[in-house]
Amino acid sequence: MKLSQNTDTGEILKNRVKENPEDLDSWIDLGSFFLRRKNFVEAEKAARKALELAPKNSFSWFQLALALSGKKDLVEAEQAYREAIKIRPDFINAWFNLGLLLGQRNDLQGAKEVFEELLKINPQDSVALNYLRRVYYELGAKEEAINAYRTSFNIDPSQSRTAYNLALLLSENKKTAEAEYVLRKALDFNPFSTILLQLLYQLLGINLYIPKIVSATSKKTLKFGSYEAIVVGDIITSGRIQYEFVLFLYEQGKQEPILFVSAEKNSLATETDTAGYFLCVFDEHGHVNFGLYASLNDLEYFTKKALEIIASKYKFSSEDMPKLA
Repeated sequence: MKLSQNTDTGEILKNRVKENPEDLDSWIDLGSFFLRRKNFVEAEKAARKALELAPKNSFSWFQLALALSGKKDLVEAEQAYREAIKIRPDFINAWFNLGLLLGQRNDLQGAKEVFEELLKINPQDSVALNYLRRVYYELGAKEEAINAYRTSFNIDPSQSRTAYNLALLLSENKKTAEAEYVLRKALDFNPFSTILLQLLYQLLGINLYIPKIVSATSKKTLKFGSYEAIVVGDIITSGRIQYEFVLFLYEQGKQEPILFVSAEKNSLATETDTAGYFLCVFDEHGHVNFGLYASLNDLEYFTKKALEIIASKYKFSSEDMPKLA
């Protein structure tokens, strides 16, 4: 039955079960309605009524488990999830929720066994892998954690967090070459993630201060001599400092940036304050702030000022630098 947006769905569902108390589907629909509204007491009543009508209905056991979990009755919720799984062994959502519930109760061994069973049913479930590797790590099972991270990474190497955690574990276990491979592959998908770059620098023994960037979008690329500069915007950071633009400077023959120039947002500036950006440099000596500049939120102006800093630092002549429009 399709209900219009203006219909009191709850009242219609209540009337349906009142008129047809033996209609299993109506009780299931009513339970779903209460679950969506986080009314776990009424959701439990609806699920139990559905189970009176069909004790072997796996979905009703699942609904009951959800309601009991919402009420924090975790022991009974576990039993309900297990009943759903007993009836339907390939019930992936029940396996997954059971694993989460056991983790909530700090039953890490139980959670480990549940997620391992789930992955036998669906080996490509990257979310379940994510939880399993956390459980392995908490249990101190480092090799198992590494293997779980490897599997998840191979499924989707674009996931920076997975790559970072895998590379960190590998480096801690003296698997430096594999850690470097993982980071470089992840950087192919997210080349401006300085979170990944920082760990790579540590592995390579490179001492360079860098801005904390999770992801960004390339806005402009300039080539001059044996150098390439890429200006990025739409920047998501992992720290308190926000950036309008950051210039990544690469030298020919090196895969990693050798310098960063940034337009850092002044947290005290107003929306109409054009001098709301600090011009800063990150290099082997640290983080240098060149002070407030007007209009650093303009891509062309920022690029011009960043290139001036690069020319000064590396003693480039004006002929060496790219010409801007």
